[in-house]
Amino acid sequence: MLLGVVLGLVLVGIVGALVAPSFLRHRGDLPGERAMAEVAKELAIPREAASIAAPKDLTDRRTLNQGRQAYTGSCASCHGATGDGKGMFGQALYPDATNLLERDAQEKSDGQLFWIIKNGLSFGGMPAFSEMYPDDTIWSIVGYVRALSQNPAAARPLPVPSPTTDDLAFADPHGQDATMRGAATFLAKGCAGCHGPRGNSPGDLTIGPDRDSMASVDDFKAQLQKPDAAMPTYYPGRISDAEVQDLYAYVQTFNRRPPRR
Repeated sequence: MLLGVVLGLVLVGIVGALVAPSFLRHRGDLPGERAMAEVAKELAIPREAASIAAPKDLTDRRTLNQGRQAYTGSCASCHGATGDGKGMFGQALYPDATNLLERDAQEKSDGQLFWIIKNGLSFGGMPAFSEMYPDDTIWSIVGYVRALSQNPAAARPLPVPSPTTDDLAFADPHGQDATMRGAATFLAKGCAGCHGPRGNSPGDLTIGPDRDSMASVDDFKAQLQKPDAAMPTYYPGRISDAEVQDLYAYVQTFNRRPPRR
């Protein structure tokens, strides 16, 4: 009897090992799969999250501006500039990125949205931002997510320029010139998604060598370690000292074209 049970478990394990990969890479929906995923998502969010109260007015103009900038740099690539889930990578995920304009997202409490953004939902591709943003900025993102659906006039997307073919061709992680390596890091770390490929985003997102944070490499490093509220923390956990040096060299070329290779 025991031998039969053991052999049965071994057989199930072998079948699972052979069949599971096909389920992991499939792109279609099995019956009830999305409903089960939603149930799993709801179970992952602790019950007490619903009662977490925002410490500030989430409709304040300054809060929405801070939330817009953080959302543009860290969320729009998946959830889309307008929150429709159609960002550059959102529809390439499985399941695809949540449409933040729909009822399922907007019916969640402020506390639940805060918890999701802060802690993430790894099984759904949602990263945790607790190590990148302080709580105050995460609350600003919550306010902006609300405004995307409830007050679109106050949540207009930022017109961030896209990299040109020249920008992409110049970036080279193995280039002999520091500016080429810096350009590759600038694109790879998502800096261009907020600041534009040449620091040429509008308003407060414009960056260049005239900023106080660019006075020296040490000042630049300090900015990456303790950035403005709307910017994620990069140093030291997400970027190396060598990459800081290359990034500094690249940003110094802003307001003028870097040399062609």
